[in-house]
Parts: sequence; C-alpha cells; structure tokens
Amino acid sequence: MKYPCEMIQDLIPLYIEGICSDESKKIVEEHLSLCKSCNEYYNSINNMKDIPIDSIKKEYDQKKAKSFQKLKKNCFINRFL
Repeated sequence: MKYPCEMIQDLIPLYIEGICSDESKKIVEEHLSLCKSCNEYYNSINNMKDIPIDSIKKEYDQKKAKSFQKLKKNCFINRFL
C-alpha cells in the first residue's frame, strides 16, 4: 500500500464529512478496498456519527478534531484538504 494505515485512519473522519480533497478521497477509497483493518475502522467511525447519543457524538467529534490536528502538523496538509 502506498500510504500507511495511520495516515489513512487520520483522514477517515474528514473523508466521512466530505471535507478532504478529491485526491484524498481517491487515496482513502483505494486503501479501504485493500486493507481490512482500515475498512473496519471506517465502518466503526461511520456508524458512530449517526448515533444520536451525546457521548458517542462527542467521541466522533474528538476523533475528527484529532484528524485535523495531526494533518495540520503534517507537511502534506495542503495536499489532503
């Protein structure tokens, strides 16, 4: 795989929200088609956002915020957002 799982998992919450670039979307989709663990992570995060329980919604929002923070520190931020 071209990109590490950690990076893809950082992009997944942004991918779900539809706030990443087209290039990032392609990267995530390609990786998800090849990686079972990232696909499971995607499904767990995606299911989490639709549950109306405040504690779960808060956890989802925290994961999304962590994704932004990690990508902000990464020199490739302009490429992925």
